[in-house]
Amino acid sequence: MNPWRALAVLCVTNFLILVDTTIVNTAAPSIMTSLGAGVGQIVWILNGYLLAFASLLIVFGRVGDLLGPRNVFAAGLAVFTGASLLCALSADPGLLIAARVVQGVGAAALVPQALALISAIFPADRRGLALGVFTAVAGVASVGGPTFGGLLVTRYGWQSVFLINLPVGLAALPLALRLIPDLRPPRPQRVTAVPGLFRHRDFTLAVAITAITSFSLYGLLLVYVIDTQTVLGMTPLMSGVTALPMTLALTALAPLSGKLADRVGGRVPLAAGLTLYALGVLALAVQSTYPIPLAVIGTGMGLAFAPATIEGLRAIPPHLAGVASGTLNTARQLGGALGAFTIGALDAAKPALGLVAALIGAGVVLALFMSAREAAPPPGPRTPRTPAAPPPTGAAAP
Repeated sequence: MNPWRALAVLCVTNFLILVDTTIVNTAAPSIMTSLGAGVGQIVWILNGYLLAFASLLIVFGRVGDLLGPRNVFAAGLAVFTGASLLCALSADPGLLIAARVVQGVGAAALVPQALALISAIFPADRRGLALGVFTAVAGVASVGGPTFGGLLVTRYGWQSVFLINLPVGLAALPLALRLIPDLRPPRPQRVTAVPGLFRHRDFTLAVAITAITSFSLYGLLLVYVIDTQTVLGMTPLMSGVTALPMTLALTALAPLSGKLADRVGGRVPLAAGLTLYALGVLALAVQSTYPIPLAVIGTGMGLAFAPATIEGLRAIPPHLAGVASGTLNTARQLGGALGAFTIGALDAAKPALGLVAALIGAGVVLALFMSAREAAPPPGPRTPRTPAAPPPTGAAAP
């Protein structure tokens, strides 16, 4: 079994899932014109997928722990691919909403299994690099959806944002069954509830940091899109091209940060990355030029994203890897939704970016507490020790 081939399948499918959280936004005006959809229906077309996706992540993470992550992954991929076809064929807003909900169910079944599988199939000394590659692909999907969607809608119409999933999904399904091992973690004698995960301090901190970084990323992207397209008058495509420094920096550094976390632990690159992320956001708030601040932001994200996941999952037992992954992904989705809502409500770029930077600063503080080990035992009364008797003549010293 070649774990890197399995990782390639996981990365490609995760890219599709994350792109679908943002790519449909670009197609919204065309859908309204083509299907006669109102604003309320468009909101459900966009959010029906996200609601089904976010609400079922933990459930399907646990199902993967019980039935095997590869089997649930393949089933989720099949549902997602079939629902994508139904979305493209929808001739009525109601049908498109229903198909999007089904698509979200498939995504929820698929996504939690990826981190569980990576944790299982890669040895500890290569797990960080693998998670770094996975994170780089996820980062490109998160920030590149609008640009990719703009290209597809302009050339091929709104249906293309769903049809693009078909060839990839149909090719990935047999490869998943062939290249991903059918792992069955041993079941514990009693079922552990999700709150049991939070007894692990690093996992709890990783969930909080994941929510904070997702809040800040989606809030930042909203400010960026509004500023470049509304204030500066850029087209959606040009707005996406302008964000390339952030995308390229994230893509280049995420695998390296994962490899670094394998060697020195995740706390240092995580704290350093979040610090750069916050500084980049502050720089963006005080000047009108984008390339350098965006490159700094991408560098920070590239350094921070993979170590947060690595440290969060390090102490989680294998039979809970799926539900832990689902919990992390739920924090990511809820944090992103809350970030978009909060930043959108502020309706002012500089205060919004200030809030984003402040939250990332809180993430730095949490990162510094992650995986910290005391150098000496805690103070307390010491019990006198009786000196050991010398070994008898001729005996080997311990």
